[in-house]
Amino acid sequence: KEQYGFKLFSFALMPNSLTLLMELKEGEKLSLVMHDLSSSYTKYYNNRYARRGHLFRERFKSVVVEKDPYLVNLVRYIHTSPVRLGLAKTPAEYSFTSNAAYLYDTTRTTTQDIAAIAPNLAIDLSSEVHEVMELAAKIFPDKKEYVELIASVTKEEMDGFAKSLTGKSILGSKKFIESIDEELKRREAEERAKEKKEKMSPL
Repeated sequence: KEQYGFKLFSFALMPNSLTLLMELKEGEKLSLVMHDLSSSYTKYYNNRYARRGHLFRERFKSVVVEKDPYLVNLVRYIHTSPVRLGLAKTPAEYSFTSNAAYLYDTTRTTTQDIAAIAPNLAIDLSSEVHEVMELAAKIFPDKKEYVELIASVTKEEMDGFAKSLTGKSILGSKKFIESIDEELKRREAEERAKEKKEKMSPL
């Protein structure tokens, strides 16, 4: 996070998956970020548990999502995943998510205190939490606290949200999808032009 400067709005480390809700800095490549993250975590895990080889079976899958209005529901979806999968009775019972960052006011709680409450939150997510809660206040004006916001989630609502994500590479309005398609085409054209130039350049 410090190296690449991305925002990390939410995460959940599950028995067979890792979900990250990220917003990259302009110009950064997700493939490079995920490669370094996977490599670093695999080395750490292998050293700790005296094992060798790959840790993740497949290449990561990504969905580009329109920030407003999906950000808040994505956070709720990720934090309630352990409950839907039967790993915990409440989101707070499952330690390996960023849920605790939303439960504790990181502007008033020291990093040491947060680390003692939830060791996986030694990372500072305070600016991301603030951004999500500001947006949540506009979408759900009757939910003043995060606890209310997460408690109002229904299984049916999140199952429906999961279906909207399944099999998609882009989630958003028609205008948003068109803008992403145009950006991808522009980048592909730039890459082709770069490759062509390199082939024509003398050694």
